[in-house]
Amino acid sequence: MEGGLTEESMGLVPRSVKMIFETLKKYENEDCKSVEVFISCFEIHIETVRDLLDPSNVQAQFMTNQGKFKQKEYLVRHFGDVDHIMRKARENRSVA
Repeated sequence: MEGGLTEESMGLVPRSVKMIFETLKKYENEDCKSVEVFISCFEIHIETVRDLLDPSNVQAQFMTNQGKFKQKEYLVRHFGDVDHIMRKARENRSVA
């Protein structure tokens, strides 16, 4: 989903995010309302959810709806912000 670090090897998620910001830029000068983009990254492994941007935030049994998992969200203004956050999240993954 993430792919590589170069433009040619980018995965689905980075390409999609890049397209979102390119589209927002097209409408930047038009008379439209403000748009804010937030990102969060989490990992689901053996029915345990971990916030990859705050690894101490763990919620077990997420799939049984016994509790709501609230992950950190970051406001991002351009693709570079998202790329930085995704790199940080990648470092905190427990599954390769």
